[in-house]
Amino acid sequence: MNFSNQNNQRNGKWRGFFSRNSFYLVLMVCLVAIGVLTYRLVSDSMSFYTGNTPQTDATAIDNEGQADIPEFATAVPTAVPTAVPTAVPAAKESTPAPKKTPAPSPKATNAPAKNADADDRMMWPVPGEVSQNYAKETLAYSKTLAEWRTHLGIDITAPNATQVKSVMDGIITEIARDDGLGIIIVIDHGNGISTKYANLSTDNMIKVGEQVKKGQVISGVGDSATNEMAEKPHLHFEVIKDGANIDPKKYLN
Repeated sequence: MNFSNQNNQRNGKWRGFFSRNSFYLVLMVCLVAIGVLTYRLVSDSMSFYTGNTPQTDATAIDNEGQADIPEFATAVPTAVPTAVPTAVPAAKESTPAPKKTPAPSPKATNAPAKNADADDRMMWPVPGEVSQNYAKETLAYSKTLAEWRTHLGIDITAPNATQVKSVMDGIITEIARDDGLGIIIVIDHGNGISTKYANLSTDNMIKVGEQVKKGQVISGVGDSATNEMAEKPHLHFEVIKDGANIDPKKYLN
């Protein structure tokens, strides 16, 4: 009985509390509802602007429209070819010009030097040995005259009637009979050079002004030279250069 009375008292208190405070309770519920609604609106707005769609909606879209959404191929970046440096050919080395080998200098010989104006084509007028040499600066002994005197040519030993030949091409400029040298013939070879042949056997084979060739017979060895009668049969031969006698050996090969 007491327990029932206590419950009744408690219930009466709660009803009295709600009766007295019903306005505040309704206001509090409204505020809570407004707060929840405001939170939902703010959350939805934030989700819209940030693109964070609720997981359930995104999953539904993926499952329902997956077949209808075309897949776009991922663009593959095109490989840019790497520039390969072009090999520059090495500059060719210049070929050195071939060196010229200097010609060997001619060796000096013991042979007597020839005159600068000597003509190597000059042949011997007769074959034989020189029995009397050229002597202009010195004196040579003459057996015939028994005295020392100059000798302006050479004497070439040869038997009488041996053919006497022109030593070079030329022109006969003189044919004469000399008291000392006998029959003489003079030939002009040009370039200031002339030759004299003496102690000849004849002067009838050629004439003045006649052109003769090298090796042409012009006379023969004789004994017409009175100044050399004591000598062996020979040809007296002289070479004149620009009017002066010179050693014939410088011109004879």
